[in-house]
Amino acid sequence: MWNVALMAYHIWSIITSKRTLWVKWIHTYRLHDHNFWEMDNVASASWGWRKILSIRTSIRQYIVHVVGNGSSTAAWHDTWSDFGYLSEFITAREIHRANWRMDLKVADLFDMNGWTRRLDY
Repeated sequence: MWNVALMAYHIWSIITSKRTLWVKWIHTYRLHDHNFWEMDNVASASWGWRKILSIRTSIRQYIVHVVGNGSSTAAWHDTWSDFGYLSEFITAREIHRANWRMDLKVADLFDMNGWTRRLDY
């Protein structure tokens, strides 16, 4: 029987970029600069990786980011606002239509005057 708490710990290590060789390997060879929350769970992956990906939806609600200066918080995929993660409400099409990228950080969305660009089209 696999341990959900251990898998959740691994997810926490991945999304916080914990400084370990395993996390570095995951970011280099599994994620390839893609967002962890948006990765496909493919059958050809290892058993452990498939299990980690399979519990993402059940633990995502418990992970909240402290924004700080916003340079390490993903604008669309991390839970940093009262609305939860914004990719649940704003589609990729709407993001691209506003000339924003999917890999933006919260710091890229705001300046001293508020939003850098609105999502109206």
